[in-house]
Amino acid sequence: MRKSLITTFFSLISIISWSQSAAEIKANPNKFLYGEGNGASIEQADKQALSELISQISVNVESRFSMDVLAVDNSGNKAESFKKEKVQSVVNTYSNATLTNTERLILSDEPEAKVLRYIRKEDVQKIFDQRKNRILDFANEADRYISQAKVADALKYYYWALILLKSHPDANYLTIQKEGQPSPLINWLPARINDVFDNLNIRISGWQKEATYQVANLGITYKNIPVENFDYTWFDGRDWGTVTSAKDGIGFIEMPAQSNFTSVKMKAEYMFTGEARADKELEQVMSATIPVPFRKAHFEVTTVVETSAMESISPVAVTSMNSVKDLVVDDVSQYKPIVKLVSDAILNQQPETVKQYFTVEGYAMLTQLSSYGKAVPMPISDLKALSANGKTIVRPLKMGFSFSNNKKFVEDLVFAFNEQNKIESIAFGLNQTALDDILNNDAWPPEERLTIITFLEHYKTAYALKRIDYIESIFSDKALIIVGSVLKMNPTAENKFQSQIITYNKLSKADYIKHLQASFRSKEYINIEFEDNEVRRGISKGGKGNLYGIQIKQNYFSSNYGDSGYLYLQVEFPDPDTPVIYVRTWQPEKQPDGSIYGMENF
Repeated sequence: MRKSLITTFFSLISIISWSQSAAEIKANPNKFLYGEGNGASIEQADKQALSELISQISVNVESRFSMDVLAVDNSGNKAESFKKEKVQSVVNTYSNATLTNTERLILSDEPEAKVLRYIRKEDVQKIFDQRKNRILDFANEADRYISQAKVADALKYYYWALILLKSHPDANYLTIQKEGQPSPLINWLPARINDVFDNLNIRISGWQKEATYQVANLGITYKNIPVENFDYTWFDGRDWGTVTSAKDGIGFIEMPAQSNFTSVKMKAEYMFTGEARADKELEQVMSATIPVPFRKAHFEVTTVVETSAMESISPVAVTSMNSVKDLVVDDVSQYKPIVKLVSDAILNQQPETVKQYFTVEGYAMLTQLSSYGKAVPMPISDLKALSANGKTIVRPLKMGFSFSNNKKFVEDLVFAFNEQNKIESIAFGLNQTALDDILNNDAWPPEERLTIITFLEHYKTAYALKRIDYIESIFSDKALIIVGSVLKMNPTAENKFQSQIITYNKLSKADYIKHLQASFRSKEYINIEFEDNEVRRGISKGGKGNLYGIQIKQNYFSSNYGDSGYLYLQVEFPDPDTPVIYVRTWQPEKQPDGSIYGMENF
C-alpha cells in the first residue's frame, strides 16, 4: 500500500512538472508554436497535436507564401480561403520529414491521453532551410546530368526542384549561384527546363511494318549529341501510350498497322510522378501542389523517312574502340547474318529456329530473353567486335522491349562468340558513358578492361532475366553482403530535424538469394542501368587472379518498384569466365563527405 502511494505521489509530481512546462510554452506565443491533442491512446492524441501544430505553423508562415507560387485564383474571399487551405496542405508535406521530430510532452497517459507538440519559432526556419538545400541539390544534380546529355535525369531533377520550390514559403526569393551571379530559382528552373526542350531534336529514320503494328525508329539528340537517356510517350490517334525510355540516342514508337500519319505527336516525360513515389516527402509535395505544364515538352515529328537520321548516332564511340584497338575485329561480316537471324528469332519468340548457333548455356539465355516482354524490332546498326580471351564480343543489337501497362525501353544486346563461332552468352550492354569510362581507362591492359565490362553486363543481365543460378554461382560462400534501408528516426534533443537514418543489414549468401527469389517472383520485369563507375585494382584474396573494387551508381526499375543508389562490388577473376564476388554493398545515398563504400573499407 505504501509503495503504491509513493508511486502515485511521484507520478503526480511528474505530471505537475510537465504541466508547468506546458504552461510556460503556452504563455510564450512569441517564442513557441504548439498543438495540443486528446485521445484514447498516445498515438491518437499525438496525431491530433501534430495536426494542430501544423495548422499553427501554417498561420505563422501564410503571409510568406506567394499567390503566384500556389497558383491560386485571386478572386476575393474565396481565394483567400483557398489559400489558407492550400498553405496548410503544403506545410503538411513537412510533417513526415521533420515535424514528427518536434518536441513532445505527454501531459496525461492512456486511456485519457493528452499530448503537447511544440517547436521554437526560431527553429521553424531550419525546417524550411532543409527543403531549400534539397531544392539546390536537385538543381545542381540536374545541371550535372544535362552536361552529360542524360536528358531524362536532368528533366526529372529540374522539375522536382521546381515542385519543391513551390512548397517553400520564400520561393520567390530563393536564388542559385551560377557563373558568379545569383539567379532567382522561380525563373531559372523553368528556363532550364525549356532550354532542354529547345535543344532536343527527334527524327524518324524509318518504319518497319509488322502484321498487327508498325514501328518507327527514332534518332534523338541534345545539342547534336546522342541523348544518353530520354523518356517520352506518343499519341497513337486514340490515347497517349506508356512511357518509353530511349538509350544512347535511339528510341522507337509503335503504331497500329493501319495508321497513316503525316506526323506523330510526342511528349517528353518530365514529371516522373511514378518514380517520385519512392520518396514520401516528394510524393506528398507533388500531391499538394499544382503541376507545372510545359508546352515545349510537346513535339510534332514528321514521318518522312530520313535515311541519314540513324547514321549520326554511333552505337559504339570510335574513341572507345581506338582505346583498345589491339582487340578490334576489323571484319565482322561473318557475325552479321547470325545476329540478324537471332534478332528475328527473338522478335518472333521462336528461339528454336537458331538453336544451332548457340552453346547449351547460350541457348538457355536466349530462351529466357525470348520471354522478356514483347521485343520490338529495330534496325541492325553498324556492329562492332572485340576479341580477347578466346572470345569475340559483338555489339550492339538495338532492341526495344515493352510490357503490358508498363514502361518500354531500348536495350543493347551483346553477343559472346566462342572459338567455334557459337554464341555462348547474351547480355544487356552498358550504356555508352559507362562503356567509355572503362574502355578509355588505360591503367590496365585492354583484355582486363573487356573482362570488367563483360562481368558488369552479365551481372545486370542476370538480375533482368532473374538468373538465380548464375547469381548464386558468382558470389563467394563467405561473401559480405550489405543491403541498405531507410528508417524513421525517433525524436531526440540532438536530432530534432533529421527525418530518417540509413541503416545497413548484413546478409548471408543464402539469405540474400532467398530475398532475391521472393523479389523476382513479384516482378513482371527488371531493368538496371549503371552510370558513374569507378574501378580500382587491389591485391588478390586467393592469389589466383586480379581483384577489383567497382563503385557504380545503379538505377533500378521494375514493374512494381524503382530506386537509385550506389553499388560496390569487390570481385576477383581467377580467370575471365569465373568471377567471384567477395563484397556486395548497396546504399541509397552517399556519405556526408561524398564517399561511398569502397576497397579501403574492406
